[in-house]
Formats: sequence, structure tokens, C-alpha cells
Amino acid sequence: MGFLYLILSVFCSLIIVHLLKVVRHRGAQMLQVLTVNYLVATIIAIATGAGHLSIDKIPVWLILLTAFAGALFIINFLVYGNSVNINGVGVSVTAMRLSLIIPVLTSIIGYHEPLNVPIILGLTGVFVALYLLSRKGEDRKPREWHPILLVILFLGTGFTDAALKIFRENGAEFINQDLFMAGIFGTAFLIGVTGIIMRGKYRLQPKEIGLGILIGIPNLYSSIFTIMALKYIGGAVAFSMVNILIVTGGTVLGYAYWHDKLSRKQLTGIFLGIIAIVLMIAGRQM
Repeated sequence: MGFLYLILSVFCSLIIVHLLKVVRHRGAQMLQVLTVNYLVATIIAIATGAGHLSIDKIPVWLILLTAFAGALFIINFLVYGNSVNINGVGVSVTAMRLSLIIPVLTSIIGYHEPLNVPIILGLTGVFVALYLLSRKGEDRKPREWHPILLVILFLGTGFTDAALKIFRENGAEFINQDLFMAGIFGTAFLIGVTGIIMRGKYRLQPKEIGLGILIGIPNLYSSIFTIMALKYIGGAVAFSMVNILIVTGGTVLGYAYWHDKLSRKQLTGIFLGIIAIVLMIAGRQM
């Protein structure tokens, strides 16, 4: 059952990858689209989870974790929306997925999941792959290459995934995953509204509303399916499996649909990243 939830999470994530590219392709405002997306996700999450509160009082640490994760969600999406157009879909997705080192270390250090040689080799490969992904391609002008975006994606995605693991282990006794995600997306929505007000651009185009709705549903369930998978599968294996599937799927999507061009160093980084993730999956099964 756990692997079914992982496959569903990957499917939702790849839909998001495609739709975020569509946002830029159609000239829609990313912040407006994301804000609508988080409003839709919040409403759905509240509607599906409001009747299942475990207790009346939620601990302060869980509230802070939810707010922190919500801020990371919208920041990460805004950065990703720029990176896919500057660095390409495959490279951007891979940088995000290599961030699994953060939730893996959270699982190992915080929750005492075992560590062995394949996992150590895999973690080493993650750093080498990220370095290769951050190298400027020979066919790119310096102004067109922004490795800092890849670093932000790496850290933002990693800490967001770690928050899901922490909730699964320590917060699920207080609220269910729907309400946890409602808090995350509600926070992201408020940040998005604040950004729109500061920019002074209040008008929403129909395409921005439509794309926001389309993104909101898979955005919500990609996280919910991951949390549900963590009930059955250890964090290191779960995050590793999700990452390798999204890396592969995202790269194929970038080549086949969007015609992304990758340098040899970037391709080497992607393949090394996949090998590193496979090593960690193998290590978790020993």
C-alpha cells in the first residue's frame, strides 16, 4: 500500500512540474497563480479534514513547524518557476530531488534509522551531483545560468520534506495530514496575498485562476500521499523512491515535451544523482 501512495505522489508532482512550465509559457503571473493554488488547496484540505481533529489544543511547536513549512512552500515554488525557464526542467527537478539528503539525515539522526555503506556512498554522490548541476554549461551565456536558484531549491525542498517526516512521527497524534497541509497552504496563501498587495497588482486573469486551480489539487495531494506512504515505509526509502522517480520523469518530460538542452556536466550530474538515490534505496533494504 505504501508504494501505491508513493506512485500517486510522484504522479501529482510531475503534473505540477508540467503546469508550472505552462504558467510561464502562457505569460501568467506566477505569484497570482500560486496564491490561487494555495487557496484552493487550503479549502479542499479543510473540507476533507475538519471533522477529524484528535484533540482541541495543538502544541506550539506544531504551529511553528506548519508556518515554517508554509513559507518554504511558496518561496520554493517561486524560485522553481524561474529556474525551470533559466536552468531547464530536468536540472531544476533534479536539484530539488537531490535535497532528499535532508529528510534522509532527519530520519537517520532524529529517528535512528540505520546507516550503512551504500547510504554513505549515496549521500556522497548527492553532493557531487549537485556540484555538477551547478556548473555553467558550455553552451550557456553567464547571464543565463543561475546556480544559486538550484541551491535554494535544494535547501527549500529538503527542509519541506523533513517537515513532513517530523509531522508523521510527532504531530500525527494531534491533527491529521489534511489539517496539517491546510495550515501549510493557508500560511503560503497569506504570504502570497501579502506579496500581491505589496506589488499593487490585484487583478487576476482567468488563465491565472484556472492554472491556480489545476495546480492546487495535485499540489495538495502530492504531500498528503507522501505522508500516507510514511505510515508504511521508512523515511529514507520513501523519500529516495519518490526522488528517483521524479528525477527520471522530470528529465523525460523536459526532453520530450519542452525540448530542454542539457550540457554533458548536467547530464552527468543527473545520472550520478540517480545512481546515488539507488544506492540509498539499496542501503535501506539491507
